[in-house]
Amino acid sequence: RRASSGADVSCLPPSLPACTLLRCCGPDASDAMASTAKGLLRGRGRGRGTGSGRDGDGSGRGGSDSGREGAVRLSLFQKKPVSAFSARGRGGKVGIACGARKEPPRAAVQGPFGRATMLAATEAGAGGQEACNADGFRRHQRIPGAHAAAIAAICVAPDAVYTASHDALLRVWRVQGGSGGAFELAATLEVPLGDACWCMVRADEWIFCGLSDGRIRAFSKGGQDLTLSGHREGVSAMLVHRGVLVSGSSEGAVRCWTMDGAAGTFVNVFTVDDLIPGQVRCLAVMEGMLWVGGNVGVTVVELESLSRTVRLEPKSKVNGLMEFQAHMIASYADGSVCIFDATTATKHSQPPLSAGAAVCLAGLECGPRLLFGHARGELSSIALPAFELSAAWKALVGCKVRCLCAAGQDGIFLLGAENGELQLWQRRDEWVQAGAAASPDACSASAGAVASGTPEEGAPRCTGGHLCLVSHAGGSSVGPRGVWRCAICTARRKDERWCCAPCSESFCFECFPRRSAGKASDRKEAVSVDGSWVHVRKHSSMGCAVVAFKDSSHRDPVLARFAIGQPPLVLGGVLVDLKPHWEKQPNGSREEVPECAFAGWKQPKDAIACRLGARPLQACLERICASLCPVVALDED
Repeated sequence: RRASSGADVSCLPPSLPACTLLRCCGPDASDAMASTAKGLLRGRGRGRGTGSGRDGDGSGRGGSDSGREGAVRLSLFQKKPVSAFSARGRGGKVGIACGARKEPPRAAVQGPFGRATMLAATEAGAGGQEACNADGFRRHQRIPGAHAAAIAAICVAPDAVYTASHDALLRVWRVQGGSGGAFELAATLEVPLGDACWCMVRADEWIFCGLSDGRIRAFSKGGQDLTLSGHREGVSAMLVHRGVLVSGSSEGAVRCWTMDGAAGTFVNVFTVDDLIPGQVRCLAVMEGMLWVGGNVGVTVVELESLSRTVRLEPKSKVNGLMEFQAHMIASYADGSVCIFDATTATKHSQPPLSAGAAVCLAGLECGPRLLFGHARGELSSIALPAFELSAAWKALVGCKVRCLCAAGQDGIFLLGAENGELQLWQRRDEWVQAGAAASPDACSASAGAVASGTPEEGAPRCTGGHLCLVSHAGGSSVGPRGVWRCAICTARRKDERWCCAPCSESFCFECFPRRSAGKASDRKEAVSVDGSWVHVRKHSSMGCAVVAFKDSSHRDPVLARFAIGQPPLVLGGVLVDLKPHWEKQPNGSREEVPECAFAGWKQPKDAIACRLGARPLQACLERICASLCPVVALDED
């Protein structure tokens, strides 16, 4: 039985529909649930979770689920499944295809977009680039503030799109036709969850939301609202395999749930709590094995016994798992990728991608392509099966990509952002333009670069997301010559600097020093910088600092300026999180310091990468506080 588009549904035998198996074939099944849980899971048939896999007639392959970073993984290959993006009629008129199981001829399927009317903008504006022509990607809709906090998971159903967020809300979106034949999403329903949602999975008529307090909320189209309790800490990953809901949590436990027909609820029939080290971040099923991505690498559990495990190298944080052609693709937080075969042998590994830390991944049937979402707001497109980088572009400015979800049809996918923004994208082969820039860095390089044509170590990024280049005082120059002003500290200079020609921005070497591998002097940073309004005291090695405001009335307006839902603070491409500062008291309690704020950011591990120091942070906040001071006009008399 073919799964629906974006369906997080197990691939079941043709004679056994998903709803029947989830209900355990009636009340009499409750007595046998514990003894048959392993039997439902084991075997060569692979279920379909919210992850990668192949479409099929009951032997499709299961896939990974969203981890704590909010990554949503859907089927890599699906043959025109029914989805909310199905269109009927001419002119891109939107309709919902119900019960369609036989794939129509491709010529009879109307595309969702008017191809001649799509814009082909490539520059990264306030909402990132609208297109990546080098690999045929175009954005159809951008919804700022779709949620008040990070979007943790997205699911595509036959009649709607579901988004779940850290703002403790589940939202339902309907697909409707927009201008030029494009798709648009409109919010129709909002469901309070009671706590922040970390992951979500859809199975037939059910939606399961894993919450940060350890509960799982289950909603059915029939109106049922159930709560599954068992995990002691936040539920960070889920999938559905052969009618069994499998959930993983921060305490390192994996639980199996089935429907008790007599009680009318889901019950925990088996638990694996002593085999997985650390937090469970993502799950996948392949060849009768449960693949668990955690904080210390990948652990493979034998489904037949749920007891034997194999731990794979490297022992790094895993952000995503996806099965492709009987191989498991593991994406790590540093941007590196490993590919394992069914015997857990490593078949391929590669260093981090140029876009940096990877947060999530998704499979796109058009191409096919493997998409990576990065912490700096970029997307990377990998051509399969060659596993070659096709393009990278800036989808978000100053914000992390938290989750990706492929609709399984016509190259459509959705993006959820750290700031609650939702974007709708599509890829088509006919949109590929030869000679277009294949990465956001190429825009800066094409405008004029140093003789080598490559960015130097320690290069920051401008507000548009371009990697800056060194501009010399004489000879070849990237930006305008003569006097220039640093975009961070506003100092006026005439010597070398970091420069982005497309955005006309310059940064001084005092704010972002040039670095060289092996030179410890390049890594020395000021840990304390004082100014007229702000004093910054930074940790000597970690990415955090205490900001003291000399006028306590400045703190709250500064925090409000960079609060959730507002444009974040980004310095040199580094995302900075500002929040109130609390100090520990002698009695063990914590007390808020009204004149101080705490700044935190992820410092890159690479010694020659751009690192944020105390000086640019102090200079930026100093300018903001100066703008908050009243201007007094003096009478000349």
